Amino acid sequence: MNQINTILPYRSMGGWAFDDEDVGLYREPFVAGADEAIDKIVEFLGIETNKIKMTFSKDKFPGHDVKLEYLMKDPLDDGQFYSIDDDNFDLELWLCPALLEYFNKAPDEIYVKIEEYK
Repeated sequence: MNQINTILPYRSMGGWAFDDEDVGLYREPFVAGADEAIDKIVEFLGIETNKIKMTFSKDKFPGHDVKLEYLMKDPLDDGQFYSIDDDNFDLELWLCPALLEYFNKAPDEIYVKIEEYK
């Protein structure tokens, strides 16, 4: 699996979704707090487009915007709960099982950079 991954989320039906044909995902929605986290990060960064570039890795990389910290496995599903707790954000979110398309197991930390994409 790649060490650094990139997806191109876009606004869809009031939230965020992404496609990644390399792993067979189409219109994969961000839900259960992940959509709200993206909204807050995008607003904080001053991004005003409906499409973004999201780069993420289990390893820290220069220029990342936020760090997600593992909280627990969802007891009702294969998803994972994470938090973002820093000077700018105090958020909890759920990442669906699609996370495992990018990692062998749910990482303890996920570093994320969000950029405007046109």
